[in-house]
Amino acid sequence: MDYINDREQANVKEYGEFIEYLQAKYDNRASFYKKAKVLKYNGALYLQSYDTSIAKVENCNTIINGWFSQTTARHINEFLYQLGFNKMTKKEMEGN
Repeated sequence: MDYINDREQANVKEYGEFIEYLQAKYDNRASFYKKAKVLKYNGALYLQSYDTSIAKVENCNTIINGWFSQTTARHINEFLYQLGFNKMTKKEMEGN
C-alpha cells in the first residue's frame, strides 16, 4: 500500500505551493472553513486537512493516507470528485 510518508509530509509542508483552500462545491456543507487546502509539490497535488497531507494525486493515480474521521473523509471525497475521480467509502480509504 502506498502512502505519504513522514519525509514527504515535511517536504510538502515546507516547499509545497499553496493553490487554494478546498471549496465545498459538491458537498452539502456551505464551507470547509479553510481547514482543508490544496498544495502542489513536485508535480503532484496534495490535500492537507488540519495541516496533515491526507491525499495525493499524481499522474492520474491517487494515494489516500487512510481514514481519519468523517470530516477528513468529506475533504478527501470533495478533493477527488473535483478532480474527476469517484468518491470513496471508508473501507476503500482504509485499504488504499
